[in-house]
Amino acid sequence: MPCAKAPAGDERMPRIIAAEIVGLPLRLGQGLVLALKGLKYRLSAEVHPRARFAPGAEIRNIRGERGAIRIGERTVIAGELQTFGHAGSIEIGDWCFVGPGSRVWSSASVRIGNRVLISHGVNVHDTNSHPRDAAERHAHFVEIVERGHPSQIDSIGAKPVVIGDDVWIGFNSIVLKGVNIGRGSIIGAGSIVTTDVPDYSLFVRDQVVGRVA
Repeated sequence: MPCAKAPAGDERMPRIIAAEIVGLPLRLGQGLVLALKGLKYRLSAEVHPRARFAPGAEIRNIRGERGAIRIGERTVIAGELQTFGHAGSIEIGDWCFVGPGSRVWSSASVRIGNRVLISHGVNVHDTNSHPRDAAERHAHFVEIVERGHPSQIDSIGAKPVVIGDDVWIGFNSIVLKGVNIGRGSIIGAGSIVTTDVPDYSLFVRDQVVGRVA
């Protein structure tokens, strides 16, 4: 009596296993790179042991003081955090998320509360990054390129940014210097925030349009 034919899935199994074996070194290598980057970031910033870094995360603590960047418990960083050579501090609370391609740059201070979700492609800047005067701006650029970020400069405008607990910032939004976003607020995708946002506000494009239910 002829044997029953094995299901198609069983015929594919050796090929699936082989593909998994071939891909294993790559996955192990990627995991090792991420682990080493995580160790580097924990040495350059104050990071809670239960915070973690996703692929694409970057910490550039140019200021050089470990306490200038602080990351709370269970927070996940998939974007970029940067201080400047002359100043800046970033503090992120517990259970937060900074999405891929997002940047939080500080030469004053950025304070982010607990349970804050920052989607992908968001920019949070408490600083102009460069002087407004053209000649000073060029000199600043030349110094960065040739010697690195200066440790002393007083012609860059900067004001603290505060983002309260339970805020959700939609993708591709921009939060500029001097802004205070109240707790529980939602910033719609693609918004530009240049003014304070009261607690539990719904902010779309450039203004408050309602309340969060």
